Amino acid sequence: MYLAEDVRLVASELATNSTCHARTPFTVSLQELVRGVLLTVQDGSPSAPERVDAEVTDTHGRGLFLIDHVSHAWGVTGGPGRSKSVWASFVTQPG
Repeated sequence: MYLAEDVRLVASELATNSTCHARTPFTVSLQELVRGVLLTVQDGSPSAPERVDAEVTDTHGRGLFLIDHVSHAWGVTGGPGRSKSVWASFVTQPG
């Protein structure tokens, strides 16, 4: 799959965000869609990630920028209790 590296990068960034910011267990899922795939990372924090403008010398703050550029779309969905899912979609067959 030609998107494997993009999906791997986004999964890594979202898992890192869950580890560093939510500090709860998380799950990663990948779902096949009609013309793409949907990657979802669910964690136990209700706080949505915020995109920041990282400075050149900053050692963090570029994850959502990368996700925005390599995925087709991404967003956050509230989950049960105090959880959320951050998702990213990838197009495998242009419509």
